[in-house]
Amino acid sequence: MKKKLMMLFVLFVLALSMCACGSKGDDIDEEETEIEEVKEKEEKKEKEEPTPTPEPEEEPTPTPEPVEIVDPEYTDEFVKAGKYEDYASKTATPSDTMVWIEGVIDRYEEGSKSLILKSDDGDWEISLGKSGTDNFYDRAKGFVGLNTRVFGKYTGYSEDLEMPTVSFTPKEFSNHAYRMETLDNSSRLTQVDYLLNADKLSADKDYDSISFKIAIEWREVEHDDTLFYYLNDETISFIMIHSEEKKEAEFEGMDDDKILLEYANEYMKNTKVITKEPTKIKGYPALLLVTTYESDDTGVPMSLYSYLIMVDDDYYYVGYVEPYLTGDTGRDAITDLVGTIRKNESADASSEKKDDTKTADDSNKDADNKTDTDSKKDSDKTKEEEKTVKTGIPPLADLAGLYDVTMTITRPDGTSDTETLKDSYFGMNELSAYNESNGTMTLDLGGGLMASLTFSYNSKGKVVFSGLMSDGVNAGTVSGVQTKSAN
Repeated sequence: MKKKLMMLFVLFVLALSMCACGSKGDDIDEEETEIEEVKEKEEKKEKEEPTPTPEPEEEPTPTPEPVEIVDPEYTDEFVKAGKYEDYASKTATPSDTMVWIEGVIDRYEEGSKSLILKSDDGDWEISLGKSGTDNFYDRAKGFVGLNTRVFGKYTGYSEDLEMPTVSFTPKEFSNHAYRMETLDNSSRLTQVDYLLNADKLSADKDYDSISFKIAIEWREVEHDDTLFYYLNDETISFIMIHSEEKKEAEFEGMDDDKILLEYANEYMKNTKVITKEPTKIKGYPALLLVTTYESDDTGVPMSLYSYLIMVDDDYYYVGYVEPYLTGDTGRDAITDLVGTIRKNESADASSEKKDDTKTADDSNKDADNKTDTDSKKDSDKTKEEEKTVKTGIPPLADLAGLYDVTMTITRPDGTSDTETLKDSYFGMNELSAYNESNGTMTLDLGGGLMASLTFSYNSKGKVVFSGLMSDGVNAGTVSGVQTKSAN
């Protein structure tokens, strides 16, 4: 009996073990089935409902680098935009008001061909027109991120962009100084830029002793020994190139930089000088000149961006002319042109031949003069003594030369400034109005400034002058002493 019970007990334990194993396996199968079902549901859901694309984060307005702010020109016709709300309303209507706004260019809108300017009060659309050149729109995109001023017309409220709109390319071309410019005036787009392509300088042009490259699209006209290149017949803009031979007798003893300044003073008569900076072009001394002048032909002020370059015994004047202010396209065209200047090989050969002839002549002169050395010294001494005892009214022939000039300008408020200019050249052009009978003349110094001068000799026999200056508002005195005669 005991043995039978033991066997039943063993069978009972085995049965429990088998039941337990079967239950555990069933649970694992059920869990795997459930996991598979979840995976299938998720895959089905992903197919039916794709994962939404996250919204792109709005890029912040670029912070412009600080720049040196330059006061703008030609602001009188424009009203600086006042209350932003007066323009930023659906009920606001275009009034053809010529406005001036300022801020940072945030972005370029390809669809509307416009720039978005963020001012302290709100956003503005800067309309760039629909028919400009690719060059114009490419340059406009370069203003993104820059502190910018815009002078244009308020044309209403843009419902698409929900902001007021200003255009600086209206139809009345060149009647006003419409433009967009950086606060430091280093970059500017004008109505002329709107029409000009960035033409490639690919054609060689010989001119006197130099050659340079021009664009085949430009129209060339030569008048009075001056070359004119018209970049676009729809615009009042052109390039002019002129040359003259250096007059060595007038400038003996002066270095090239001073000679350039004298020529520049001649060219800048009756102009307002904005920039006059020495520079180098292909190693040759040069001046960068930016001036404005009144033109009877166009009826509007004209801007002249130019280079004056000295190439051995010749100087070249290369300038770009545009109404009001120079835009980037014209400025880059003239700068690129002078960068291609080179001296012709034929000019080098001619110069060498001239130098050889001059050397031979000098040798002959030395031989001829050797026996007369003593008598020449006596003659020079006598001439020098005659100069030191001259008195009375100087003849015109004695006046040409270099002078140290001192000027004092007094303003209506009583404040004054004094400036001394060393080695200023007075040539026959400046002295053409001289009256030998009384030693007086009136000299136009440019910018409305006139000087009344009286010439005489000082106790050492040097030519001196003194006089009064006035521009109608300010008054002053001027005096000078000749440091080197042109004779």
